[in-house]
Amino acid sequence: MIEVDSDAARDVTEPDTRIQPATQRGQKDRDVTTLDRVIHIGTAYTRSINLTRDADAPDLIRAYVPTSRAVQALERMADGLSGSAHQRALALIGPYGTGKSVFGLFAAAVLSEPAAEQHSAAMAVLETTAPDLAARFCAAHPNGRGFLRVAINGIPDSLIRQLMLGLALAVEQAGLPGVLVDDILVEYEP
Repeated sequence: MIEVDSDAARDVTEPDTRIQPATQRGQKDRDVTTLDRVIHIGTAYTRSINLTRDADAPDLIRAYVPTSRAVQALERMADGLSGSAHQRALALIGPYGTGKSVFGLFAAAVLSEPAAEQHSAAMAVLETTAPDLAARFCAAHPNGRGFLRVAINGIPDSLIRQLMLGLALAVEQAGLPGVLVDDILVEYEP
């Protein structure tokens, strides 16, 4: 997110006699209005998102700004959580850097256990953006528990292997019996 200090921006656009050539600066540096004093760029998304590495990063969730398209996708997800839903598939397609992974992080946080910090962060953002949708997700949590979230990354590896490893990690993180993790990993072995 980029924030602009409007008073400082006005100072930059109006002629400023305080700005001196580099050779005359010295003590007068503190009088110069520079862009770094006017424009503040949020650093939450300065590196690419990795779904497994960033799964428990509430700061990334708090910084998320849902677009109208993201809200539409979340509405489709909420529709899919009802018992009578027939359409549960959702495809996110777009070029690099358009927010697919951060949307995945946000959606996973919305579906996580209500006591989790990332869930609270996501719900605070969603309640501000789409309060009715936030209420639908609150009502969709079975028995007050979250959903099992299986995160995988698109890396050059077997999809089955990545799914099984992601499932085993999700089961372990959810605190489910360790025997399930063992069973999942045994099922994968080629």
